[in-house]
Order: sequence, then C-alpha cells, then structure tokens
Amino acid sequence: MVESIQDVSMEESTSAGAIVCINGEIPRIILLIQNNEFYKRILNKEVLDIGPKGRIQEGSGLFDNAKREVLEELGLSVNLQKDFRAIKNYEFEETTTDGEKRHIKKSVMYFLALISDEDAKKIKLSKEHAKYEILSIEDAIKRVKFDSDKEILLKCMDYLKRMEKAKPS
Repeated sequence: MVESIQDVSMEESTSAGAIVCINGEIPRIILLIQNNEFYKRILNKEVLDIGPKGRIQEGSGLFDNAKREVLEELGLSVNLQKDFRAIKNYEFEETTTDGEKRHIKKSVMYFLALISDEDAKKIKLSKEHAKYEILSIEDAIKRVKFDSDKEILLKCMDYLKRMEKAKPS
C-alpha cells in the first residue's frame, strides 16, 4: 500500500542541550548511550548522544533549557560558554502508540559546558541513558555515527584550541 502525504502528519521540534567537556590537559567529551528499547530491539545497536538535550519547555529559553537538561541527565549544575553555539538539524519518522505516523523536523541548539575532573566524578546518570563514555574529542568523533555530530565535535575542538591560545602566558 502506498502512503499519501495525508497519511503522515508533520511536526517541528526544537531542543537545546550541551556538549559536556572535561576541560583538562587533554579535553574529553562525555558521550551518552541511550537507554531506548527501540534502538536495542529494532536497530540492534547502541545510539550515542553527543550531549544531554531535550525539548524546549514552555517559558524556558534555549540557554536555561540546556542547563536543565545537563542537570536532569547527568546530575550536574553547569555554566555554559555563552559564545559557543552549534545547531543540528535532522528529520525522522515515528509511529505513535495509536499508530499515527509523524514526520518530525528537529533542530537542536548545543552549547558547551566545561567541567572539571572532580565534577565528572559526580555524574548521576538519568534512566534516559544506559551509560556514558568519556573520550578524547578525537576518539568521540570516531565513535559517533552522524556527520552532523562529528562537525559539532570538531567545532568544539576548534573552540577549545582558540580558548587555549587566548590564555595569558
């Protein structure tokens, strides 16, 4: 059976989140592994998130939403770098519990949260994720699947290099 465009509803979704970077001598990124039965059952693989993210809640701005998501998903209160922003746009289809098909156009605004090694020891992962990995940015780039995630991590690496050069000697 061929589906018509009327069989699929269109929805736009905006989220905000943060790339969480342990800012040591060698910066490391925290990748989150989703705890999602769909991915495990259908795709038979782990899906990595480049950082905590979530839909914008009513009355919440992008910046505050990103901070809240880090708190909810990692248990950390963080300060975000106000001059780092990266946008990820993607589309996907899902079927609701009542069988309705929806086409989702999603935009995620990522900020950058710099944390210490001590902060990283305090991570309390939410049930939304099965586990997390701490990797160098280079290794994180190799591990993520989507080119858009690789581009955001490269942008993060460039930002950190510029920060390092700007430090007084």
